[in-house]
Amino acid sequence: MERIATARHVDGRTFWVATSTGHGLVVEGASEEARPPAGPGPMELMLVSLATCAGSTMRDLLTGMRQPFRRLVVRVWGERASEPPRVWTRIRLRYQVVGEVVPDRLARAVSLTDTKYCSASVMLSQVTDLEATTDLIHRVRAEDTRALRRRVLRPHQRLDELVDPGEEDPSTVFFAAHRGEEVVGTAALYREPLPGEAAAARRIRAMATAPEVRGQGVGELLLEACLDRARDDGATVVWCNARLGAVGFYRRYGFAVVSEPFDVEGIGPHVRMRRLV
Repeated sequence: MERIATARHVDGRTFWVATSTGHGLVVEGASEEARPPAGPGPMELMLVSLATCAGSTMRDLLTGMRQPFRRLVVRVWGERASEPPRVWTRIRLRYQVVGEVVPDRLARAVSLTDTKYCSASVMLSQVTDLEATTDLIHRVRAEDTRALRRRVLRPHQRLDELVDPGEEDPSTVFFAAHRGEEVVGTAALYREPLPGEAAAARRIRAMATAPEVRGQGVGELLLEACLDRARDDGATVVWCNARLGAVGFYRRYGFAVVSEPFDVEGIGPHVRMRRLV
């Protein structure tokens, strides 16, 4: 099946691209001009094509396998040669799936995507080093999160001291991010009122990500899993006691500070934060 793309020069290294399917976009080649680019570059679009091709393929496979994912994110990192031709020398592809997906089914979907059904993945793997990994964010038992919580949040405590009040309540939900067999992120949602408010509320606790995965979207997806569950439960407000170093993270997702700083014994200064669901 033939497809046609036409690039029409606009100015400098900027081109207007039209496709035979009726779509158009601005593409800009590398430029030394001190201004923001007018659009993505041609090599960057290869990563975009890979992410969207792999994502749509994964969506179809998981749906066909009747795996109830809630969110699906595909992130792609590329490294290029320093000298011409500046081809992609290494590409890392990460599938991040939120939902009660069976790990074996997820691994099967990734394998089929990368080796058979995603045309971009199959093609690029022939000419560069392409590596795929998976993050699965799903419900787990509280005890499955304690090792990471101790490592990141409370290294001064023993594992048996990490059992918080309400942890075993049937309404409490724990989430973990698994990268392979390893837990690299955790979060929990408690049915607990926000002090001073009567609104139906949920409290986020035990939010932690391993240092080596920060900046890779794991914390964002754990937080979204908590917000999704709070909505499902009919809550209108979500709140947390945030360490001062985490205030910026929560603010990026709509939380606001609603208290003066206070100390949590043995841990340090915190502030209370809230947002509407």
